[in-house]
Amino acid sequence: MTDPTPVFSEPPALAADAVSKRYGATAALAGASLFVRPGEVHGLVGANGAGKSTLIKILSGSEQQDSGRLRLGAWSGAALTPRTAQARGLETIYQDLSLAPSLDAVANVILGQEHSRLGMLRSRRQRHEALGIFARLGFRADPKEPVNRLSPADQQLVAIARAIYRRASVALMDEPTSSLGVAERARLLDIVRELSRDGVAVVYISHDLEEVLAVADRVTVLRDGRTVDTVAAGQLTPDDLVLRMVGGAFERLRRTSGTAGDVALELRGIGRHGRLTDVDLRLCRGEIVGLTGLVGSGRTQLANVLAGLHPTTTGEMTVDGTPYRPRTPGDALRAGVVVVPEDRKRDSLLMDLPCTHTVMLARPESRLGILRGRSERTATQRLLDRLHVKPASPAATPRAMSGGNQQKVSIAKALQARPRVVVLDEPGQGVDIGAKQQILHAIREIARNGCAVLMISSELQDLVPVVDRLLVMRRGRITGELAAAEIDEHRVLELAVTGAQSPAGRDEDPTHVQ
Repeated sequence: MTDPTPVFSEPPALAADAVSKRYGATAALAGASLFVRPGEVHGLVGANGAGKSTLIKILSGSEQQDSGRLRLGAWSGAALTPRTAQARGLETIYQDLSLAPSLDAVANVILGQEHSRLGMLRSRRQRHEALGIFARLGFRADPKEPVNRLSPADQQLVAIARAIYRRASVALMDEPTSSLGVAERARLLDIVRELSRDGVAVVYISHDLEEVLAVADRVTVLRDGRTVDTVAAGQLTPDDLVLRMVGGAFERLRRTSGTAGDVALELRGIGRHGRLTDVDLRLCRGEIVGLTGLVGSGRTQLANVLAGLHPTTTGEMTVDGTPYRPRTPGDALRAGVVVVPEDRKRDSLLMDLPCTHTVMLARPESRLGILRGRSERTATQRLLDRLHVKPASPAATPRAMSGGNQQKVSIAKALQARPRVVVLDEPGQGVDIGAKQQILHAIREIARNGCAVLMISSELQDLVPVVDRLLVMRRGRITGELAAAEIDEHRVLELAVTGAQSPAGRDEDPTHVQ
């Protein structure tokens, strides 16, 4: 099934031949190769630490390889620079999108491409062209709105519009759907297919293997810095890819029911300025409750309320029967409520400091981040080992880790707080399937140790193996609850989209929270 075509034997849109890269004693790439044909969607997959991010950095010119050769269209050589890559038609759409947050959508598209005459910008024609691209992409937001006020889905469209505006012949897309809901993901995959039909070669990096197989023509698998296989997507299943990624047999996590104890967290009639409406929720010790819904349904708003980031306007909350109304994350921490946030890099991790600093910030007795040496390092080491973090060193920085290991450090920070209630917002986002299984095992262990767990996710396949109950949100309110045995995609989608469940007779949610 392996594609036998050697690199550079036919004109590629983009290719890498025997590329190696070391960071000190660590070999990030060890002779990796990639061959992307013009106009194809080429999936790139691998476990965390396989070398995907390093290869993308080298192909985009932001890193230089130690050995190996590259080719981009008619250009070939030992190393690219970002300027050369862009001039030759390569655009990289990173997970963080690299947009100018205070500028509007149109300005972000034409930024750096402004044409001038006698110092005067020809912005009217350029803005008209950018608006035409937005119309083609189905962009429904206000293009005059600063991008930091746009949804993640709309920000993703701005980044894609920028690549189209720059006449990209190759687009590298790194986890493009990681912050999107079901409908937004489907639309983005349609756009990727449209780019391919227009002759743009797309390198598509994602941990969602079903998504990769749905959109890609061929898939290249990396393992331990090496290219393992390049195979036609139609010849593969997700399990086939997993076997290539991990290099052996793989056992999927199977759900086992937990035993619920006393009520740890209760919400009654919680509301917040039209974002949340009449939310009732009860979590018991030892229980894992899932929470899902479409983008904008209120999931993260609820997490922020529990974390003490947003005040409520109506309703009551209790923790172990004691009134709970946190005004800051510190209040939440002292009450025994810990939230593992969706954006771990921005909201949880100290990216350039040793892991010990991040983990110990959550200790209830911590003062001003002052650490006490050996005991803190020992405690951090114990948690890193327990969660199978690599590298398992308290001195390692999160920035040097893969996404999955960064998430484990964020969970270690939560556990160090000795919580009563743990809220995890999108714990599987940007995490490969192997690390995801370890994280789900860790979540089960947290519940077995007596914590109440609320797991928020847009990925139903992450929730099904671990939750005891599933709550569905729509427009700021909880529209339904399903026992573990009742969960299926159709019923969840009904509740998320319409607020109603079949059979007829269950009323649709009449509330329209904006």
